[in-house]
Amino acid sequence: MGFFSSFKGQIGRDTGKVVSNLVWGDKHASVYRRAQSRYSTKKQEEKEEAEFERLVQEQKIEKAQEVVDKGVAKVISMKIPQKKDLIIEMLQELTVMLIANPWGSVYKEEFKITNKYSDAILAKYEQALFTLKAKFPKEYENVYFEKQFVDLKKSKRKKKYTEIVMLSLLGIVLFSIMGIMAYNENAEKEGRPTLFEKIESIIN
Repeated sequence: MGFFSSFKGQIGRDTGKVVSNLVWGDKHASVYRRAQSRYSTKKQEEKEEAEFERLVQEQKIEKAQEVVDKGVAKVISMKIPQKKDLIIEMLQELTVMLIANPWGSVYKEEFKITNKYSDAILAKYEQALFTLKAKFPKEYENVYFEKQFVDLKKSKRKKKYTEIVMLSLLGIVLFSIMGIMAYNENAEKEGRPTLFEKIESIIN
């Protein structure tokens, strides 16, 4: 299980305690208050529901940020050992932590927060690897962990930014298509050869 799976349930419980009375008071109150709520307009009910969703989201973000900050602080406080076997053990442990807590697309708000934890783990991995290479430069394990570090950085870039890159490329393609269509339309109106006709003449 990942680092954040343990607090998902707690977020829901804490959120309910904080906002239920504030927003859903009429839905959990006495018969007398429910009778009064019949006079509420549909617009007011929708407004209350929207406010509830906003508060829930804010509470989730606040809780996630709190947990992430604690996790990052814990990673930062990890001391790099000086013995070879202990450094290798630490590198292996950090690898498992990254597998359990992979990066997510920065396009999504929740991953903007949780990615900080994974970034902290990778930074600690780099520190441990530097210590291993500095103290034991001729050990064959250096090659393995160096390659793994490169792979981890590639995974970070891929998972964090692939979605943004794909959306950007899609935008460029759509913009190019619209430009070509506009050019061809103007060319036909003015009696000039279209872009496709120009390409065809070059090929032939």
